[in-house]
Amino acid sequence: MHIQRVLEMCRGNRLRAAQILGIGRTSLYRYLKRDGYDTGQSQT
Repeated sequence: MHIQRVLEMCRGNRLRAAQILGIGRTSLYRYLKRDGYDTGQSQT
């Protein structure tokens, strides 16, 4: 998946990946959740 490759290229920096993809950070989280990728956000 393209988003996953960009995220790997950015070494997990979701804000930078979203900027490269031309989408908002929230949209990136939504796409990752939709496709079953762990967003890494803590629920504490």
